[in-house]
Amino acid sequence: MENYIVIYAIVPKHIYETKLLTPEEKLIAERIIYLCKKEGYCWITNKKLSEMYNITIETASRHIKKIERIGLIKCIYVHNDREKKAYDSNPDIDITRTSNNIEIIPLNNTKYVKKFYEITKEYRKEHDERMKTERSERKKIFNQMLNNSQNVVADNLEFNMTNLEYVKNLDRDDLIKFGNVCKDFVIKDLGYKPEQIIQMVMHNDETTPHVHCTVVPLVRKYDKRTNTERYTISILKIKFIYHSYKINSTKD
Repeated sequence: MENYIVIYAIVPKHIYETKLLTPEEKLIAERIIYLCKKEGYCWITNKKLSEMYNITIETASRHIKKIERIGLIKCIYVHNDREKKAYDSNPDIDITRTSNNIEIIPLNNTKYVKKFYEITKEYRKEHDERMKTERSERKKIFNQMLNNSQNVVADNLEFNMTNLEYVKNLDRDDLIKFGNVCKDFVIKDLGYKPEQIIQMVMHNDETTPHVHCTVVPLVRKYDKRTNTERYTISILKIKFIYHSYKINSTKD
């Protein structure tokens, strides 16, 4: 018996019973969900899954996309930070020019999910404290609460340059200036605090330069039920924007 090991999987009932997944896809879904139990997320790669289940990396990727598509998991992709070696789904990306991309607000060698939890640290503390007095049937861990609310937990704002002829004449300093104008717009006009921004990066390795800004719309709102202010994640509703920065003149 020393040549045998015991491996078992605890498959959630809704995954076990679904007709939307193949047996192989169910095993991968189980493994990802199990790894997410402790922190609410995991960093297992397609390569690791392919090795575990003796399938190709492409097959693992296809399974994960299907599992996400039916709503069992949420993936934070590596598009903004260009962590993949190839982008077949987007022919506009030229990875030989990726070194020309500019980090306006960098990730600083961390990951999106980790930075999200840093930004929402006080929100999590507030939630955990509130759960101490909740009835047992209403108690939820922080990640369950976020998942059940079905709210957007991060927004990806995109600023594009549309005049290709104008773009050709821009040097790196001009591009950095455009990126900083976008940053000021997000903070001063849209009202996001700098500490709410996960990352802001300018992509210069596609057909037209553009800026991605990933923000966590964390706000405090008045709760009539408890007569207190509470943290929540809510998309900003902007009635008007005062254009103190002439972004159009910078773009065109």
